[in-house]
Amino acid sequence: MSKDPGLQLELRAQRLAWKLGYFTRGRVKVYTADQETLTDIDVIGIRFDRTLNPEIVVFETKHENGYSSILKLKGFLDYFFQTKSGYIIRSSITSDVIQLAEQLGIRGMPISRLSEIEKQLGIDEAEWKLGYSEVTANRVEEFVKELVKKDAAKSTYLRHYFWSGTDPFYRLKNLKEQIQMHTDRLHSSTDQPLRNALSWLISDITCLFSVSLLECASILFTLPEQQRQSYFSRRLISGKLSHWEKEKLIDGFFEFLVKYERERKKRPAINRKDLDLLPDYAEDLYGILSRLIRKPEYSINISRLLDVHHFIRINSAEPNSIAIRDELLLTDEEFEYAAKFVRDIISFLFGRNVPIFYDKLMKV
Repeated sequence: MSKDPGLQLELRAQRLAWKLGYFTRGRVKVYTADQETLTDIDVIGIRFDRTLNPEIVVFETKHENGYSSILKLKGFLDYFFQTKSGYIIRSSITSDVIQLAEQLGIRGMPISRLSEIEKQLGIDEAEWKLGYSEVTANRVEEFVKELVKKDAAKSTYLRHYFWSGTDPFYRLKNLKEQIQMHTDRLHSSTDQPLRNALSWLISDITCLFSVSLLECASILFTLPEQQRQSYFSRRLISGKLSHWEKEKLIDGFFEFLVKYERERKKRPAINRKDLDLLPDYAEDLYGILSRLIRKPEYSINISRLLDVHHFIRINSAEPNSIAIRDELLLTDEEFEYAAKFVRDIISFLFGRNVPIFYDKLMKV
């Protein structure tokens, strides 16, 4: 248990969110478009129901005078999320604060009520592990410092930017590129402290990639099967420009190229289809999304499965199927399907260069 009461309360909130079935992260920074720190969120979590509909939960545990923390949380939820729940937890909380929170769709509760809920859920007050552990938090901080020291500071912010991004298809592409870049550096480096930090970062980003994957599957889930692939292609291309805007730019470039080659009395060396904006992995990615959509009751467990593996490794233990299954409380069938989906994701991301820390997970 942390000697810092503020950190202890944050970890308790994160533990509660995890026990309620959320994929969680703590101390998430929120940035403006100019990359200035706007605020920070103590705990954020996401989970998906059996129709892949996402639910966001946010916990604010810092005590601030007046109503500022409630208004900050309300603004964050309204700006970034549509389906969400917000909680304010304080050592003590007055009725007027609870009333304002209720009017804003936020639930306010004192620590004494949190203790009652923990007891009802059978949460051991001495259980500090996975992401809700001070030891884990300290190790993550060490990895971040190492990456900053080795000129990889920008990459550590990706963990925070993830939560304020609005387009999961764009995030999928970005995360995949980041994973590839850091994996290449991992395989080429002989610096062991850097390798350890990169291994943590790659694993952490892979967990986030799986969350974005489920968010994309959630969007495609509502479409008839015959419409999904074309819609997927448009969304994957769009990014920060719309699909139409990008196609118009490519059409204009191709027309200029054809005209230029004709003036030189030459035949264009490329066809319009050679300028296709879809990445070469699009078909494989769509295949994974299709499989997740066909078995949503099992696919919803992939992010938490990857997360358990991730945090067991951070705490210097050897992850195995029994340890992972015990943390997730899944049936054999649920675990086997989720593990198969996870192997598909790892194979897609790394191909033949699967990092050694995923070796046993690939054999689960």
